[in-house]
Amino acid sequence: MFSRRVAAAADCGQDPPMATPLRMALALATALAAGRAHGGEPSSRGEAASLDVATFNTWGLPFPIAWRPRERRFPGINKWLGDGGLDIVGLQEVWTGARHLLDLRGVTVPSHGGDSGLALYTPHRITRPASLVPFVAARGVDRLKAKGVLVAGVEVPDVGEVTVLVTHLQAGSGARNAAVRSAQIDELLAVLGDDPRPAIVMGDFNLYGADAVDTASQARLVEAGLVDAAIGADLGHTHQIEPERFDRVFVRGGESARMDAATAIVDRSASALSDHLPVLARLRLFKR
Repeated sequence: MFSRRVAAAADCGQDPPMATPLRMALALATALAAGRAHGGEPSSRGEAASLDVATFNTWGLPFPIAWRPRERRFPGINKWLGDGGLDIVGLQEVWTGARHLLDLRGVTVPSHGGDSGLALYTPHRITRPASLVPFVAARGVDRLKAKGVLVAGVEVPDVGEVTVLVTHLQAGSGARNAAVRSAQIDELLAVLGDDPRPAIVMGDFNLYGADAVDTASQARLVEAGLVDAAIGADLGHTHQIEPERFDRVFVRGGESARMDAATAIVDRSASALSDHLPVLARLRLFKR
């Protein structure tokens, strides 16, 4: 989409939008990935649109639970969102006490369903307002909040409506927490169902790489047609304490367009903003 905006601005005699650092990083990663996949030859497929998306757990907990006060961090998160040039961002842990700190046009939260901490940022038109489907399965401290699945529709120029799901699964290691996550994966897939539109499913999945139940949960996502945007890329950890890749972006094509993951990166420059690191993905959509 960025290339189309540049062309449109040039046609109108306007200065083209600046390539933000995040977009530049994605563009570089995309070029490197294309070189590995195609032997350096450009793709011959007719690209209809590209989307730059991200998932970010904002750690919107009060001090001292979050040892870096959110009042000091959220101005930086606002700047990160506003300056990133991103098309769609799924946010987690924007709890009630942190919502007023996320002072940025384009951020929406579910109007009903409880304090889920889930939010969506996009500069594009929202076709279906954000709604919340709370999880039935939960245990421990997570029961105090309304974790679940945020569902919305976003209009993508030249392609049409894309379904966006943002989620935050049960936290914590161990068999009991993994079993809850397994049940929550079933609930998430039931929400997505057989939606015919292209879909992006992202969030903090809290999946542990060495846990067999979590591995099986991820396999069910794949079986449902969801592709991890980081497939083929070694992103490393996305949490700053536990060496795990909790934060993920999945994509699935639909009747109106095929959706491919071009590349994904972890934005380690945002390490002062949260205990999680944002995951960015460049997606390509090909109109059917």
